[in-house]
Amino acid sequence: MWLSLSGVIGLALGDDLLFRAYVLIGPALSMLIFALSPALAACLSWLFFGEALSPSELVGIALTLSGVAWVITAPKRATPGQTRHSYALGLVLALGGAVGQALGLITAKVGLIQGASPQSANCIRLIAAATVIWLVTTMTGRARQSLEMWTENRRASAYTTIGALSGPIVGVWLSLIAIDRVPIGVASTLMSLTPLFLLPIARVVFHEPITFRALAGTLVAIAGVAVLLQ
Repeated sequence: MWLSLSGVIGLALGDDLLFRAYVLIGPALSMLIFALSPALAACLSWLFFGEALSPSELVGIALTLSGVAWVITAPKRATPGQTRHSYALGLVLALGGAVGQALGLITAKVGLIQGASPQSANCIRLIAAATVIWLVTTMTGRARQSLEMWTENRRASAYTTIGALSGPIVGVWLSLIAIDRVPIGVASTLMSLTPLFLLPIARVVFHEPITFRALAGTLVAIAGVAVLLQ
């Protein structure tokens, strides 16, 4: 029950809110707000599991989140057609995604404490999330459209499959191993390093320049990780 709830909250609801925020306010600002999830997860894990963080771990978390925030708040082009209403809604959706991520980790931890292995836990979470997603898709009349898009655009389908294998399957499985072995606040902070890993990919694949701000933010975040892993 807890693992199914974790999948629905963290994967189905949390990711959906985050993706909608991408459309409204762009990925940079969305990821900045989403970076609040480690702090939320740390507070919740302290309330539910008594996982208190040491002063050095708090310093490491602060450094890491500061570095990530510095990178993802670099000036970018404004989102076309953005209004005040859509901007405010995007902020709320991104915050909802951060809360969903934090609650998903907490409920997953409860399931792991009951004795489930990380691999089994990931299967249960994915099945629950996929079931809810397809139920909602069917009820809103978009199931046929989704299937047609899948069959008509083979290139997009291939990239989506690779993304599903690397993210929700392998990535989430490793994250469950992490929260089973270290405090949730530490694990979720390390998970928030995604924007930094995207820098070399953006440079090689999309030929985007790596600015001094991005490099400096990366070094600050790496310093925070070094403090966390001591």
